[in-house]
Amino acid sequence: MVSCCNDCGNDESFAVENGFNWCMRCGNQIEKQVVYVHGYANPQHYALKTFYSRSKRFKVFLGVFPKLREHYDTILDVFSIIEFVWGTRKKDRIYFFSKNVCLHWILRFLGIVCKVPLLKDESRNEKQFASINKLWNGDGQRFFIK
Repeated sequence: MVSCCNDCGNDESFAVENGFNWCMRCGNQIEKQVVYVHGYANPQHYALKTFYSRSKRFKVFLGVFPKLREHYDTILDVFSIIEFVWGTRKKDRIYFFSKNVCLHWILRFLGIVCKVPLLKDESRNEKQFASINKLWNGDGQRFFIK
């Protein structure tokens, strides 16, 4: 563990300070004596709480369509604007839009041709399209720069 001092040959009296062994006779540093302690950054033993993120879920959904990779950033920009405006406005809907309907509207808005499945109920599709159009024509378009 503790060896002798290289300068004076002392092998009996040493002091430990700040993780180092010091020779008491000549004052030279002999060796490190590191002490490991439990980290203070996250003392809990359980996983951190995960937060729901519509954007992350939409990104995962976009990964299903490899044709859209070149338009990925633009699609996410438009989705973020729709989500932001929906969150700041008085809503006529309780829940956010279906990811299929939202992606279909975004692709139609950007003029990108890609087959995206919609909801089975056509009336729900049309209601959501109308609601997204109302949001976009209200405040959404002033945030978007082509």
